[in-house]
Amino acid sequence: MPLCLRFSALACVGYAVWRSYRFAEEQRQKIYVLDNGKSLMLALSQDASINRPVEAREHVRRFHELFFTLAPDKNAIESNMSRAFNLADKSAFDYYKDLSEKGYYSRIISGTCSNALRWIVSCATSTTTRMQCAPMPNSSSSGQAT
Repeated sequence: MPLCLRFSALACVGYAVWRSYRFAEEQRQKIYVLDNGKSLMLALSQDASINRPVEAREHVRRFHELFFTLAPDKNAIESNMSRAFNLADKSAFDYYKDLSEKGYYSRIISGTCSNALRWIVSCATSTTTRMQCAPMPNSSSSGQAT
């Protein structure tokens, strides 16, 4: 193989590697913002560090939403928990196991209670939880047999 051909092949490979690293660096500068946890939008920002607090707040909000919004359905609880564990460290799993051993989730399922986390946004962000218990299906409040 002639020396000129080897040099041109090496130059092509070098250019491709350099261009791919440059492209990756350009992509790292872009920031994507969640719109209420549903759709992604490209943020128009030059500095990625400007939006880090917003990203962190959304990450924590989404974890709390998944971890504390509990329907009286075992599959829904397990689905939310598995998604929440992807956003947290092992301490969230330990907390889940502790609550599970104490029967917290089985009481929600058997009592048909739903636990929802509601965020109140004002000057300072705070969280409140509310517990709503619905009557069992086919139950009669008057005590009459149906």
